[in-house]
Amino acid sequence: MALGMHNVKSAKGSRSERKRVGRGLGSTGTYSGRGGKGQTARSGVSGLRRLGLKRTILAQPKMRGFTSLERKPEVVNLAALAAHFDGKTEVTIAAMKAACVVR
Repeated sequence: MALGMHNVKSAKGSRSERKRVGRGLGSTGTYSGRGGKGQTARSGVSGLRRLGLKRTILAQPKMRGFTSLERKPEVVNLAALAAHFDGKTEVTIAAMKAACVVR
């Protein structure tokens, strides 16, 4: 008889038997390898739950930096105000934009 893969006996313990699940309560415990009760025990449920859109976006890494949509406050030195305005004029945002103190 020729020696082939189909008639070679393997060493004891080299192969493990597959787990027989779902053959009654006494097979491998109460749940038979299917986890606990509830949503995960039902069929058709994947392990990953659906996240909300905001949580999904926030969980993503920010590639190439991150720019916020809010406007940044600008710093105005008193020396810059004194150089552009005299002591009698009212300093407003429109006046500072006209004098090119702020953008």
